[in-house]
Formats: sequence, structure tokens, C-alpha cells
Amino acid sequence: MALKRILLIEHDEEIREILRICLRYLAGWDVISFGSPQESLDATSHARPDAILLDAFLPKTNSLGFIQKVCVQTLKNNALTQSVPILLITDQASWFTAEQLRSLGVQGAIAKPFDPTLLPSQIAHLLGWSQEA
Repeated sequence: MALKRILLIEHDEEIREILRICLRYLAGWDVISFGSPQESLDATSHARPDAILLDAFLPKTNSLGFIQKVCVQTLKNNALTQSVPILLITDQASWFTAEQLRSLGVQGAIAKPFDPTLLPSQIAHLLGWSQEA
């Protein structure tokens, strides 16, 4: 199986590091992480991720507006990134229905707090990826 590459956008440095370590060492995925959404958007075309894991509530932004209008539209309008699935990671995951997630342009949501040992399988399940390492 080819190595999967995850683009991680998480504002909290400690959570970002836990996610990076978890996905790298438990799933064997390549993780490129950013604390800034704009910085990550600038790098997305060059990084060529297989999926994007995005903190749904970013400080100092209208997070859902940013996700839908900036992140999703920017990614979906770029030929290199338009097919890259986006997953939200948020402590408000239960607030979203599948229809709301689709309307935002994202494939699923993962709840915080998360179990680091189960996170790779949750992501693989939402994306339809094989769970083989």
C-alpha cells in the first residue's frame, strides 16, 4: 500500500503534535502539519495530500465560514486539490449531521477529545481506506 499523506491544520500546538505523532507512528502516514490555515492553503498544492484533517474551530476566525468559503472553495477550485477529502476534527462533532458536513464540503467529522489509538482507524473508515499499515 502506498504511503498516505495527511495535511493537518490544528491551531493548538500540543494537540497538533499529538495528532502528528499518532498518525505517523500508529498508522505509518506522512503528516504535514500547520497551525495557520492560510499557511496550509499555500502549501496544499505542493504537498499533494491524500486527505486534510482540519480543526473546525479556529481562533480569531469565523471558523465555519472560513472552512466553507476559503478552505473548501479554494481547494475545490484547484485542479490539484479538488478531489482531496477534508475531515473536521472538533469538540462539536456531534453538532453536525451528514447533510451539514456535505454542505460544508467535508467528508466527515471526528470528535475531540479523541482516542489516539483509535484515530487512524476512524480516519481510514471515514475515507474508505484500507487499515493495513
